[in-house]
Amino acid sequence: MIKKVHYLHFIIFLLIYSLKALAQIQVEAGDLSYFYVEYKQTIMAGESIPVKIIAKDPFDNDIENFSGIVDIIYDGKSEKVKIERGVGRFNFSTTKIGKYDFRINYNGKIYLVKDKYTNGLLNGFKIYVKNGPAEKVDIITSPEFIPGYTKRLKLVAKDAYGNLVSDTSGVEQTLSIESNGTFKTTLDIKSFNNGSKEIEFVPLDLHDIILKVKSDGKTLGEAKLEYKKQEIGEIKVAYPEKVKAGQEFDFYIAVYDTNGLLIKVYDKIGKPIKLTHNGKGILYPDTIEPSAFVNGEATVKLVYTKSEEIKIKPVIEDKTPSIVREEKPKKTEPVKKEPEKPKTLKEEEKPKPVEKSAITSRLMQEPIKILNLIIPKNFGKIDKVIEKGKNEYLVMIADRNENFDFVPIERDIKVKNGNIGKLRISADNNSENLILKLNILKEYKVEVKPDKDNNLIRVEIYE
Repeated sequence: MIKKVHYLHFIIFLLIYSLKALAQIQVEAGDLSYFYVEYKQTIMAGESIPVKIIAKDPFDNDIENFSGIVDIIYDGKSEKVKIERGVGRFNFSTTKIGKYDFRINYNGKIYLVKDKYTNGLLNGFKIYVKNGPAEKVDIITSPEFIPGYTKRLKLVAKDAYGNLVSDTSGVEQTLSIESNGTFKTTLDIKSFNNGSKEIEFVPLDLHDIILKVKSDGKTLGEAKLEYKKQEIGEIKVAYPEKVKAGQEFDFYIAVYDTNGLLIKVYDKIGKPIKLTHNGKGILYPDTIEPSAFVNGEATVKLVYTKSEEIKIKPVIEDKTPSIVREEKPKKTEPVKKEPEKPKTLKEEEKPKPVEKSAITSRLMQEPIKILNLIIPKNFGKIDKVIEKGKNEYLVMIADRNENFDFVPIERDIKVKNGNIGKLRISADNNSENLILKLNILKEYKVEVKPDKDNNLIRVEIYE
């Protein structure tokens, strides 16, 4: 019995020894097959991220005893990274936006990589560097403004490193535009297209305007717009051909500057206009106050007391501007006319009013619509206009400033009867000049003239 017990103990001892011997077998990782890379796939310009590289065998095992130097190749550069115990690290940062392709070279061979963004092995890995939020905003516009006329601005947003804020998908930012005048507005950066945004407003201020673009109280951009005061040049009046003594009639009056533009803020900068006449009766009222004007035009009720033919002439203090157009009563008998003054060259070249009143629009020999397209002087100077085809013109630009891109202009052409067509002016892709196109109803005719003094294109439309 004692021998059997000793024999059993011996058997158990052998079994335990065998199991212990089996547990000591070490299975090491195989040979290097690829590298697993841990990184952040999308970053912002200027952001620094760590990149971890792990050596792997064909069965996805970490090769902990792997050591060596690998070359990280990207963007025409090569960066050496030391790998110890199967792991290497390096930091990546750049201020230039774009897609960066990385390759791992070891002992002259490009190795495959794997990461959490893909299911299979690839030739390399990619990091996308996008722009940050807007840190600078350029305000592109002409340097002057005329009160009452639309002012267009182009805003160009750039990040802290000068990259266009073309990708706004991950950017939460509100821009505010403030001024020392009446104009204020806010913009979401997501409303920008490829880093730019066009806006327009109608300034009514009678002083220089300072525009500032701000975000979180920080000024990102600033521009000064100089107030251009309009000098009175011409007055247009219109009144009925016949009225009755003692009864009211409508008298239309509009004031234009020396460039033929309506003075839309005459109610703010104008002076009383005295109405003189060559008759023997009484005209009442005989003065039009500036407050009667709306957008540079006024229609007032007048009364004249004597039955006779009269001519009403407006006078502004000591100035007597020439009347642009006047409707006169029809005459059945020839009347001796005073000899006309010979026109000077300056008078013949004076631009006509931008818009016609409803009272005088039936005068067919005059344009029914005039558009003045102002080209910013810091963009270039208008040299001449060449007709290329039916309602298509080449606008030759001299002293072209290559630092400024021309913002295409497209607008509807409207008269009292409604929309009669479209106008578009854009940059010529094959030159530094501009292309002006008008898509207009066939019953209208167009004349296009350059005004070099004011650097504008004058478009006259006739029925």
